[in-house]
Amino acid sequence: MINKINLQGLKIKNQIKQAKTLKDKVEKTNQYQNDKKLYEAALEFEAIFVNQMLKSMRNSLKKENNLINGGQTEELFEDMLYLERSKQIAKSKSFRLADLIYNQIAKVNNFRK
Repeated sequence: MINKINLQGLKIKNQIKQAKTLKDKVEKTNQYQNDKKLYEAALEFEAIFVNQMLKSMRNSLKKENNLINGGQTEELFEDMLYLERSKQIAKSKSFRLADLIYNQIAKVNNFRK
């Protein structure tokens, strides 16, 4: 009888330990996913910032009145081009603005990297 009770107690303790281990794994996974999403958001913000900077630089240039002018299509293409370039610049970590944003928000929210 005592051995049966001890055996059941050990099984319950083992199940509790496994549940805690599983809970810790889930929390670590959630933490990693939150960190990853936060860093992706910081990269997107950096891309938007760089895009605005490139637009301002482009608008400061004088356009020449050429005989061949792309009109609205050219402007649309340039906007798309500058958007993609800004994403590439953000991913290349040239400015490292995303790292600063991530670290600041992670510090406030107690995230880990």
